[in-house]
Amino acid sequence: MPVLYIGKSATNFTNCKIGVGHYQSSQFDAKGYCHDLDDEFIYCSERPIIKSGSKYRKFDFAEQSDLQILIAESQNNFAAIRLFNQNAVPHITIASSRFARARIFFTRNDDGFYFSDDLRELLPYTTRRLNHEGAYSIIKFGNTPEFITCVQDIFAVPVASYLTISIDELLRKASFAISDFQNYFHLTYTYEGGNIQKTESLLEDIFDYVAEQDFIVPISGGIDSSLMNYMISKRTEKKYPAYFLSFGDKDPELKYAKESVKNTNADLEIYNMNPSDFIDAFNFQSEHTIQPIGETSAISMSHMFRNFKFQNATILDGTLADGCYGSKNYLKPLFSSIKERSSFSLKTNEHIASFLQLHNLPFSEKFFPRDSQISDPFLQLMNVYVGPFSNTMFDKADIINKNIVPYWLWYYNLTISESGEKDEWMKYSIFKMINYASNTTIAKTYDLCGATNNMLYPFMFKDILNDQGKYTWEEKTEDGIIKYPLKKIIEQYASKEFIYRKKAGLNSSTEDWIAWQPNKMFLADLLSKNDSVAASMIGAQNLRAVIKSFRKEHHHPNVSSLVMSLAMIESWCDKNGVSA
Repeated sequence: MPVLYIGKSATNFTNCKIGVGHYQSSQFDAKGYCHDLDDEFIYCSERPIIKSGSKYRKFDFAEQSDLQILIAESQNNFAAIRLFNQNAVPHITIASSRFARARIFFTRNDDGFYFSDDLRELLPYTTRRLNHEGAYSIIKFGNTPEFITCVQDIFAVPVASYLTISIDELLRKASFAISDFQNYFHLTYTYEGGNIQKTESLLEDIFDYVAEQDFIVPISGGIDSSLMNYMISKRTEKKYPAYFLSFGDKDPELKYAKESVKNTNADLEIYNMNPSDFIDAFNFQSEHTIQPIGETSAISMSHMFRNFKFQNATILDGTLADGCYGSKNYLKPLFSSIKERSSFSLKTNEHIASFLQLHNLPFSEKFFPRDSQISDPFLQLMNVYVGPFSNTMFDKADIINKNIVPYWLWYYNLTISESGEKDEWMKYSIFKMINYASNTTIAKTYDLCGATNNMLYPFMFKDILNDQGKYTWEEKTEDGIIKYPLKKIIEQYASKEFIYRKKAGLNSSTEDWIAWQPNKMFLADLLSKNDSVAASMIGAQNLRAVIKSFRKEHHHPNVSSLVMSLAMIESWCDKNGVSA
């Protein structure tokens, strides 16, 4: 979305629209939808999908333009802005997606407010300074929490939230807080009992709609993508494109991916990535990501989308299926194997682990401490990207954590239950479903798929989110089977041997690509340049120690993860003119 500007001269609706001004609505890319009338302006990052009876369809703005109603009723995820008159007074509504990555970003300077669904579009109106707290959060948790971003002057409307305010009041505000925004959706857990036939019926309705689009199906060999493919193939006689991202000829999932498209109309294309593709894919990722995410497997997706030949297509993504219908054995207590430790013990373990990992010494796996800087047990579980380095490499880690944790704990506001109490699996799920799955993970598709392609996440439809909360935790893992409801549905399409096999998972081969000497030199050189952003984050001495460890033939995977995260932030800042 090009930038929407509301300046001090915006005393009436006409002037607000002049503020929009730098573009024509025809300039919006294929993802966005613009509704531009004399007395109303609406921009949506994608066309809303609503449900009439059992049928899904794209929304016609001639029917209803109240954005507060629309965002609550729509099935898909989008960020949106509405300018309108209310009692002859100009107002604005800004809203982010229900669950996915789409956000409305905003900044304010002396001239007024600037809005966009792409943070990078707002950079010319800011000081272009890195927000070290946001960058630290990316390194530690894979992404920034809600509201703050990796740029000091830019903020985001939180997920599943909106704000409606008069233009006059907007221009009088010096700043916003996360508490200024209202939630329009909660992840509801009633535990009234799930119904697999009802879940299947909801999925059937969704894929009736999908089958009418110009769609592309990703194939992983797993349950989620296979179920999508089977249900779509059942609804169309035409051949349609599908793709599989292969990590070498010995990828253990390749044979299952091929099996999952047998006897379907999917025309499977296999994308292979080799070490020599790494640098181009890395640069593609840093150029196209809205914020520099810390998910290293995005490199392989960048390679694929860099070579993607499709345009104006709807690409499906099965993300959140396991979050909705089972990703753990919920019959076991979440923290049953974790012992309580003192603060001193936690910090000591972190420093020992950090030392052993940095120098690639034995027994480092015996020191895998819980986070010493965060007391919330569910947020502790998210510290998986660079391990103990996130606290030991940053001089002000304690202060930064104290500042960003409240933004992370804000996610708890998005879960409700009929009893009013939040059990441990509910708290765990809100972090895994919204940040890890619906934000960090889908950045690999949402950010990278290109300006002319659109992403659709069937398991993030509002109907599915509401349906999953009816299942009890026992029903989601009946007989100890993870993702039990979806596996029962897919039994009519695939053999039990295929469904109930032990999944090998994505073998991203990131370590193999990084180990190739030209790639290792590329990353080390990127971080070794003068006045690097990375040095300002962890200190020049720590950075030299990390690079020295990384240059060795063998190093700990957490060293690679730290180098990759720092290098991605460095490259993203270089490309976008952001300084430390």
